[in-house]
Amino acid sequence: MMTDELNNGKSLEPMHKRLIEDAYRSRTFSLDAVRERVIAQFLLETSGRDDLLTTYADEKVRRQAIRDAAEYVIATEYLILSTEEKCWLLQQVHDDIFQLGVLSNALQDPTITEISISNRQEIAVRHGFGELEPYDAAFDSSNHLEQLLTYALALVGVQVGTDPFLEVGLTLAKRIIRLSLTGPPVMPSYSGLIRLHPFEPLTFEKMSDIYPETLQDFLQRIILSGYGLIIVGEGGMGKTTLLGNLLQFTPPNTAVVQRAAEIHPTLIPLHVTAYNSIPKQGHPTLAFESQIQAAIQQQPLAIFIDEIQGDEEKTFWPLLHATNIQVVMTFRGRSNPRRLHSALSMAIRKADRALPQEEIDQVLLNRLPFVVFLSQLEAGSAPRVELISQWAMSEGNLILEPLLVWSKGQAGPQRTHIPSRLSL
Repeated sequence: MMTDELNNGKSLEPMHKRLIEDAYRSRTFSLDAVRERVIAQFLLETSGRDDLLTTYADEKVRRQAIRDAAEYVIATEYLILSTEEKCWLLQQVHDDIFQLGVLSNALQDPTITEISISNRQEIAVRHGFGELEPYDAAFDSSNHLEQLLTYALALVGVQVGTDPFLEVGLTLAKRIIRLSLTGPPVMPSYSGLIRLHPFEPLTFEKMSDIYPETLQDFLQRIILSGYGLIIVGEGGMGKTTLLGNLLQFTPPNTAVVQRAAEIHPTLIPLHVTAYNSIPKQGHPTLAFESQIQAAIQQQPLAIFIDEIQGDEEKTFWPLLHATNIQVVMTFRGRSNPRRLHSALSMAIRKADRALPQEEIDQVLLNRLPFVVFLSQLEAGSAPRVELISQWAMSEGNLILEPLLVWSKGQAGPQRTHIPSRLSL
C-alpha cells in the first residue's frame, strides 16, 4: 500500500525541491527556500558575535544553535515538516555554514585532492595528481566567502583576520584538510588553497607501490638509529604522510609538533605526544614556535616537526644547536639538493646573522645528517621518494651525497655505491 508521501509525490522529488505548505495551506515553499531562510536567520543571530563563535568548536553547541534558528523559522512561518525533511534541513544548513557551503560537495568527493579559491567566483579543483580544473560553483559575494571562512575557522578557535597569511588544519566533512589563506590588507578579499587528505590515512601498507620494502627499511633504520632527518618537497608531495608513517618507529617519549594538524590521528602512536599549533591574533608563527618550545621543555627523546618554513628562527637554530633531541622535520621547498643548503643556511641565519657558515654546516652535518627528497617525476603520477642523501664534507664544503636514488624509468629505488657516513 502506498504511503501518503508517495501519494503526493514527495518521495519522487529531490529533497531540496520538495514543496512545504504552511499550516493554513495558504503558502508554499520549496525546502531549499526554507534552508535559505534558516541560514539567513542563523547569520542574523550570530553575525559579529565573537563570543558565540568561540563556542562553535563544540559540535553539540553549533548544532543546537542551528536547530534554534530552524525552529524559529518553522514556527514564525507556520511550516509543517516531516522528521525526514527536518533532518535534511538541519544537516544541510550545518554543511552550508560550517563546511564552506558551495564547496561541501567537493570536500566529500574522495577524488578531489585540492581546491583553489582565487576569488568568490574563480574556484578550481584538482582530481588526484592531475591539473587544476574549473569548478562549477561560486560564493554569493566576497562577504559571503568571508562569512563561511569565519564559521569554518571557528571550529578550531581561529578568527578570520588573525593574520593576512593564515595556515590552519581543519576537519571538514569528516576529512582532514589544510586551509591556507591570504586576505586583507595584503589582498582586497580572501583567496586560498585547500589541501585535502584522504578520508582514510595512507599507510606504508597502502602505498607499497611508492614505498617498497627496501625503501621502508632504509627509512626505518634511520629513525631507529636515532639520527636526524629532514624531508623536503613542495606542497602536496606527501611530506606529512611520510612523517606520520615514520612515527611508528619512534622511541618512547616522542613529541610531534604540527603547524596545521594534518597527520591522521590513527597514525600517532600512544607513546607520542601531539602539540598542535592554533594561530593567535597578530602572528600565527609565534603559536607554532611556542608549541615547539613546549615540546622541548618535556625533554623528549625525539621530536617530529611538520613543517619548518624558514621563519621559525627563534626555535629552529636553538633546537638543532642546543639540544640532543633526535629531530625529524619536513621542510617545504623544491626537490633541489643544491638549493637546500642555501635555504637552510638562510633560515638559520635569521636567528643570528653573525653565525659563521662553518658552525651552521657542522650542525646540519651532525643533527640532520639525512635528507629525503620527494617529487612528482611525471605529470599525473603520484609523488614519491626521488632521493635519500647524506650531508658530507668535501674540500671544506658541505655537500649532499646520494645514498638511494629512484630515477624516472627505474622499477624501484637503487642503492648507490656511496657508503653511509653513519652506521645504519
